[in-house]
Amino acid sequence: MFGRKTGQALARGGKKECSEDCLCPLMSMHCKKQSEKRKQWLGAVRQNRTDIMVYVWEGIAKTKRGNTVRDYLRARDEDSKTPLQIAAHRGHAAAFQCLARMAGTLPKDEVPGIVNLADKGALLTPLMEACYRGDVDMVVALRGLGALWELRS
Repeated sequence: MFGRKTGQALARGGKKECSEDCLCPLMSMHCKKQSEKRKQWLGAVRQNRTDIMVYVWEGIAKTKRGNTVRDYLRARDEDSKTPLQIAAHRGHAAAFQCLARMAGTLPKDEVPGIVNLADKGALLTPLMEACYRGDVDMVVALRGLGALWELRS
């Protein structure tokens, strides 16, 4: 069955098969194409592959429709961690710097909302992950981006 606006067809397993110019959001759990993009993006962050991250970032800048830098920075993996949390948790300084540069291109009022996103399990923010690792440079960079201290008992 085809969708009205984007020419999507429902495939086996409940995932949509979209055309090349898919306009589904990156976090869509029902779109096979966006699920693959999200997995590849978060895999690049997990593996500290800044070459892939820069390639995706440049691709986002070239296209006028579809997913934005904000969507890629807010994407979540199967553990509900954002790219900044993954980089902070694994201590990937290069990936973190690339993500921080990407966040720097967003309007100033949107950056703290992305930098302070917590996972849905342990409610850890990127700042908490960096503090746990003892990575002072990451903590300073996150504070510069607007990360807030949250004290919990």
